[in-house]
Amino acid sequence: MGQYALIALAGLPDGEGIPTLTSLAATRDAPIENPVLPFQALAQATTASPEAAEALLDLARSDRIPDQAWSALGDVLAGKHLRFARSMFDGTPLADGSPNAAAGRPSAWKSYYIEWMNVRYEQDVVTAEWSPDQVQQQVALIDALLAATSSPLAAQALQQARASLQF
Repeated sequence: MGQYALIALAGLPDGEGIPTLTSLAATRDAPIENPVLPFQALAQATTASPEAAEALLDLARSDRIPDQAWSALGDVLAGKHLRFARSMFDGTPLADGSPNAAAGRPSAWKSYYIEWMNVRYEQDVVTAEWSPDQVQQQVALIDALLAATSSPLAAQALQQARASLQF
C-alpha cells in the first residue's frame, strides 16, 4: 500500500479508514514501503476519531509500536500532520481548499519526495486549526500513551509532543 493511500485512509469520514490502518500498523510484515507511516496515519486520525485513539492505545499496550515509530508518532500527536502536496513538481500550485492555504500560511513544514516511486506529500503544523478541547484531547491521549508503554524512546517522543501542546 502506498503513501497516498495511507494518508487518504486517515482522512476518511466517520473513521472508515481506521480498521485498515489498525490492521496495517499491527502487521509487522505488511506490504508497505515505509512501516512507520501506518502509525503516523493512525495517530493523525485521532483528532477526529475516538476509534483511532483507542486503536493506537491498544497497539501501545500490547507493545506493537516499534521504537523507530515513536519519534514520528510524537510529531503527529503534536499536530504535525501529513497532507497531500499542495504544488506539482515544477512549483505550480494545486487547488487547495484547506484552511492553511486560505489563511496564507507558509507552505509545508516538511516536504517529502520519493523519486523512484514518484510520490510527494507534506507535513504541516495544524494545531492552529484545533480548538482548546481538541488540544486537551490530544494531551489526554499522550498521557494515556505514556502510561501504556515502557519504551524510553516512546516516553521521550511523547513528552516532547506534550510539551509542544502546552502553550
